[in-house]
Amino acid sequence: MAVKQEQSGKWSVQIDRKGIPRVRKAFGSRADAERFEREYLLSHQRPDNANADQRTLLELVGIWYRYHGINLSDGVARKSILEQMAVDLGNIPAVELTPQQFMEYRFTCTNRQVKPITAKTFNNRHGYLEAMYRKL
Repeated sequence: MAVKQEQSGKWSVQIDRKGIPRVRKAFGSRADAERFEREYLLSHQRPDNANADQRTLLELVGIWYRYHGINLSDGVARKSILEQMAVDLGNIPAVELTPQQFMEYRFTCTNRQVKPITAKTFNNRHGYLEAMYRKL
C-alpha cells in the first residue's frame, strides 16, 4: 500500500506504477489519503478489454475456414454450421461471448418446438466452435 504515516504525523500517498503518472501528496488523515489513492487509481484505470480483438464470430469463422477449415474433408459443412451458430448468437464480437449466453443458446436449440437439436449434435457443434477458437 502506498499510504504511510510520516514522522510529522501527516499521511503521505506515493503512487508510482507503470502506465500511470507518478504522484506524491500529503494529507491530514489516513482516510483522506486512502480515499485519494483509491480515486486516483480508478481515474487512471484502463478498460479491461481496451485492446481486445473486436472481430465478430462470422469474421472468425471466415478466417478459420481460410487457414484451416479448407483443409478438412468436411470443412464446408463445418463452416456452414459455425456460420449458422454465429448468426443464431447474434454475430457478436467473439470476445463478448459468455458461458451464460452459450448455455441459453444450447437450451434454445435443444428445446425448440420445431426440429430440436439432440444433445449429441449440439455437443458436436460445441466442439467445432471450441476447435475454431483453439486453432485461432
